[in-house]
Amino acid sequence: MGSIVMINVADTWSVKSQRQTLFNPVQRQVLLFCAKYPQMRFTADCILAYHDVDKSVVQREIQNLVAVGVVGEGLSNNGRSFFYAKPGTIDRALSQSVHSNN
Repeated sequence: MGSIVMINVADTWSVKSQRQTLFNPVQRQVLLFCAKYPQMRFTADCILAYHDVDKSVVQREIQNLVAVGVVGEGLSNNGRSFFYAKPGTIDRALSQSVHSNN
């Protein structure tokens, strides 16, 4: 079995890598939201509706998930940014997070 290396999620997230990522609580909430609503486009406000966290923190953590390729980002017709679950990445990310915490 490969060794587990704890890293910052903004550094990398790759299935090909031997590294395991530990997601922080806000990132896990975003991942769980994506798992529950896999086809939904969302903004930071969608996550904030369920949690008492500063909006800038949620936006930063969503951007970290975008940077590592777990969450995608798009632009609506009216120019507003939205995010979405990238197919196949959310379950894998949550699975790695669970295995890394055991």
